[in-house]
Amino acid sequence: MLRVFLIIASLSAVVWGAGYDSGNILSNGGFEKGDLSETANDAMGMYPWFGANTGGNAIAATGKKTRSGAFSLEWSPMGWNVKDDGTDEDSSTFIVVSCGPHTSQGADTMRFSGFVNAASLESKFSIQIILANDTFTRWNVDTVIPAGGDWKKFDVAMPVSVADKFVFAAFKALGTSGVGAGDSAVYIDDLTLTFKGKTKTTPEKPVDTLPRPSEVVKDRPFHMGFTPFPPDITPEAIERTYKGITANSDIICHHFDDGVPWPEALEGKPFSKHLTDGWKTRRDNTPANFKVFVAVTPLNAFRKGMALYHGEKDNMPLPKAFEDKAFDDPEIMKAYLEYCRRTVEYFKPDYLAIGIEVNELVHNSPEKWPGFVTLYKHVYSRLKKDHPQMPIFATFTLHNLLQNGWSDIELQREKVREFLPEVDIAGISFYPFMKTLGAPERPLESFDWIRKFVGDKPIAITETGFPAEPTHLKDFNVTLPGGEQSQAAYIESVLSAAGRDRYLFVIAFLYQDYDALWEKIKTQFSGDWAAAWRDCGLIDGNGKERPAHEVWRKYLRAKYLPEQNTADKERFQNGRQDYKTIR
Repeated sequence: MLRVFLIIASLSAVVWGAGYDSGNILSNGGFEKGDLSETANDAMGMYPWFGANTGGNAIAATGKKTRSGAFSLEWSPMGWNVKDDGTDEDSSTFIVVSCGPHTSQGADTMRFSGFVNAASLESKFSIQIILANDTFTRWNVDTVIPAGGDWKKFDVAMPVSVADKFVFAAFKALGTSGVGAGDSAVYIDDLTLTFKGKTKTTPEKPVDTLPRPSEVVKDRPFHMGFTPFPPDITPEAIERTYKGITANSDIICHHFDDGVPWPEALEGKPFSKHLTDGWKTRRDNTPANFKVFVAVTPLNAFRKGMALYHGEKDNMPLPKAFEDKAFDDPEIMKAYLEYCRRTVEYFKPDYLAIGIEVNELVHNSPEKWPGFVTLYKHVYSRLKKDHPQMPIFATFTLHNLLQNGWSDIELQREKVREFLPEVDIAGISFYPFMKTLGAPERPLESFDWIRKFVGDKPIAITETGFPAEPTHLKDFNVTLPGGEQSQAAYIESVLSAAGRDRYLFVIAFLYQDYDALWEKIKTQFSGDWAAAWRDCGLIDGNGKERPAHEVWRKYLRAKYLPEQNTADKERFQNGRQDYKTIR
């Protein structure tokens, strides 16, 4: 859970409502006429015009290189920007767009798309596409186009509101601060900027006034549970967490994202007391009648490379002998297999994930993905031989699979599609306040999307949550959406989808907010990004139950009907080959 802070910066939870559509407000003016003068753009009325920041930038309409039509924009980021405080900044050029005429008619999203040709840009530079509102409290900075090649398409979006007076759509030449890009030129063409949303005559109801869902759920085909992530590090807080889980679950998730005992596993030596004491606490507090889901991973917390070392404390630096090893190194494969075997022997799980949020490795370190796949297949095949009926799989972040603004999103989806036959379950980690389709509190389109994406593969929500309070992150100058009624709406949505699509289980990562814990550990983090999940508990930091708690209890009271999952269980008997046969 505590990782991938880069996606917090975008938070582009886009809602394309039915109703208002501005059309392309950039059509029929400016550079398409070969004229970038202010007079020409004034004739466009409400339409924006391009301006270049200080530092020797130059932008003009040109016919030198076009993708369509007679003209394109030629931007020469030969200099760099100097801010008011005298510090240097990368070169940029932008348009300023008034929001009022659109948000007053129901627009809630803007989309900016087009093509960039950076063939003449030096390879050390790249072009970032930026959307931001006038107060810089909301932005999308995810799309970066490398130098070289031919025309490259971009398509970015961002929510807008009636509070926004105007928005910026900008191109930034990354790496030009203090040096400039010399004689390089960047060409921009076929721009489209639209506002969409619901009309004033069909306003979206606030969550608090949405009709209350049915108060009775008769049965459910999925288990429900939490991780024992505590609200504080005191024995009382830990005990209280396990008591809450026992009373409000029928499955528990033991989630290990804290490193691997690499040398001990490789050499067959005992694991550290720190590790085994933690294991004992978990097993001793796991109710005997609960299903058990264990998740381990060879990836580090930021999903960029090898998991760190779990020795006398968690996430210690890798021992020197392991520093430069690849995932498919024979010693890594031997050690990780042994670690997984001992974990299975100790916890005897009903479900086992041997990789956590693995699609993020494709985004962060794509060159390491083939080695990870080799490691995964090696461990899977041997564990499956020992435990043929135990579902074994890896998990994926749904919010990252929905990052349409990322330049590598299709590669990420392609690699996940190729990997799906290697897992018994599509394990989904989903935090909709980071990225979703539809409203974050009711991301029904996202659940439809993942059902279609994975086909008939069984689905399990391996971790999820929604803030019950707005959370301001100073590092990013952004406020995460949150509220008690929004949280309740999300819990209703995910559990309803789980019933409809017959998920195997749903794990809410937090039972209680970790306000007290955060105050004790926040100095250990470089910034406040790890507070993003702090208020996702179904009870607050003081122990008060939130409305989402009763929604959760409503489903938990429903009769669990395991016979509905008989066909799914048959898929796990002989592993992937049996699954492929059934498909």
